[in-house]
Amino acid sequence: GELFGEGGELTHANRIREAAVHSPLVVWGSHLWTSGVYSDPVSLLDVGPMVFELAGLSPYEGFQGHVPDQLSGKRVERPIFSSAMSLTEEDSVAVGKWRLTQARDQRSPSRLYDVTADPAETRDQSSSNPSVVKCLEATLRDFQASQLGYYANPARASEFFPPQHPLADIPECAALHATP
Repeated sequence: GELFGEGGELTHANRIREAAVHSPLVVWGSHLWTSGVYSDPVSLLDVGPMVFELAGLSPYEGFQGHVPDQLSGKRVERPIFSSAMSLTEEDSVAVGKWRLTQARDQRSPSRLYDVTADPAETRDQSSSNPSVVKCLEATLRDFQASQLGYYANPARASEFFPPQHPLADIPECAALHATP
């Protein structure tokens, strides 16, 4: 994704924004899936499982990604992570309508957006949704710790794939688990 003036920015390198990470994924030639436009969010991590399914191969348990819900018929509530490491260093986690973005240096507070109602991410919803912020901050911390820990540990090199990341296991995440 690229930004073409959204938020005054012209590239994808400055900040994580919905307009930059919400990019189309086009799959052509599949007889397994009904053609159409699917709205489920997908991650680059989902490409491997999708290719396996298209090739008729059994799923590999080490993949972090999943075949998207609308294609698999299975509902998998999971966070989708994004990172920007260029002019700024930010990480974000998205679940359902929510995206929480946090600077790596944590000098500024996390920002929470309802990307369905506010795709331009102009209205920070942090103060009115503290439990969502707490859930997504904990989920993002877990992701950062396990990803960085995975890549920093040479003994894990033979495992090939870092661990999968569900929502944090804290009470504030209960409502997001039920997100339609």
